[in-house]
Amino acid sequence: MGSALVLGLAWLGWVGVAPGVAATCDHVLELGRFAGEEAGEEPGEAESAQCLEVMQRRRDLAGWVGWAKLSRCIGRARSLDEAGRCKAR
Repeated sequence: MGSALVLGLAWLGWVGVAPGVAATCDHVLELGRFAGEEAGEEPGEAESAQCLEVMQRRRDLAGWVGWAKLSRCIGRARSLDEAGRCKAR
């Protein structure tokens, strides 16, 4: 019973410290800035607002565990293409 409690707490900790919507969008926008440097473009407020809306919807649809997987995957991504391949499940 003790090991189940420890595993349960570890799982809750893993899910509970997943990056939030704003932090995930910050990373996506940073990847966009990096990609846009070559094209001479910079993401603006409209892109930021759109990202927040999309990521909030994805978090709502994914649930706690799905969001934890998705947001961590996006956070590790080194390109927009790589971030786009991240899945919640």
